[in-house]
Amino acid sequence: MLSARLFQALVLVSYYVVVVVSVSPVVYKQETFKVNVTSNIPYAKAVYCSVSPDPSYPTANITPTKTCPNPTIRPLLLDLYTPMNATQLGPRPAFIATHSGGYAVNDKLGYKNEMQKACEYFASRGYICISMNYRLTDRSGGGLAPKNWSGLPSPLHAPSWQGGFNPALQAVYCGVRDTKASIRWLRAQGVSGALPLAQEFFGAGGWSAGACTTVHLVTGYDWDFTTEMDMDSDPTFNTIHANLGLSSLVNAGVVWAGNAVVTDQKDVLDGGNRFADKAHPVRPVAMYRGTEDGTMTPWAQQEVQAKYNATGHVCDLYTAIGVSHTSLFPDGNISGIPVMNHSYTWISAALNLTVV
Repeated sequence: MLSARLFQALVLVSYYVVVVVSVSPVVYKQETFKVNVTSNIPYAKAVYCSVSPDPSYPTANITPTKTCPNPTIRPLLLDLYTPMNATQLGPRPAFIATHSGGYAVNDKLGYKNEMQKACEYFASRGYICISMNYRLTDRSGGGLAPKNWSGLPSPLHAPSWQGGFNPALQAVYCGVRDTKASIRWLRAQGVSGALPLAQEFFGAGGWSAGACTTVHLVTGYDWDFTTEMDMDSDPTFNTIHANLGLSSLVNAGVVWAGNAVVTDQKDVLDGGNRFADKAHPVRPVAMYRGTEDGTMTPWAQQEVQAKYNATGHVCDLYTAIGVSHTSLFPDGNISGIPVMNHSYTWISAALNLTVV
């Protein structure tokens, strides 16, 4: 198993080799480009813990357990959105869109196609965007997670399954792990020259569960969700952790009805304090919430802002009046400005892009 210390050193060396100071990419206020969409690109393979045998996929070479009774190996898929003639525009900023659903339902298009809409919006103005599928509790039982992860108190509302085991935490681990793999896949396309990417201008946005993942992408460590398992416990380790030398984090995030549950639970597991770690400072984040949201409480977002303020970093809170959890994105507005537009303007400024 790759040691955490060795992996951390590998990430730090490789990350600083890739990230260099460059001219700020130009993006546009208005829709400017036609968008190319390439759907269902495999970005990794992963173990799915099927409740029932599924002969459609190869069986994973691991011992079945109560929480993973019928393990199979399946591809993880993403959709890629690029502005037309992107290679002629010079290096492009990236936007990673992560869908909602409590780590239990939905897919890369989103609950109301909102992730598709977000990617089309950003790509038409000059970003390269991806939205990805990640493993879910209702998609054949989720995936593998470290034993200590499932012992944490669950912050999510999910039904018990397999003799009282709550799959929510297992799905959180897999969902974040898969999302980070998709970011490394995207960065690798830039390194290889397949896509014209500006590596130091990566942003992310997510709604609900995807928002909780996004908070981790701006507050967590690169080695989070990588060193906890190895080839013996997960035979897809080498595919889902391909490109480990590339960063799986982003430079700024917009959080649509989310909180810091993922980062907080990592801190519980290893006794860390990721918000206050000066060696790995948090990145700017904007958090959005509707006043009628009964799922994500305002104090949870205020707590994130307080942690940011304590370290002198940027965490902006925005409130959509009269808006519920399910109607915040993309339909809500902030002082008359649609949340989509507001988020685009905020993150473009946070990434120090040139907006024309």
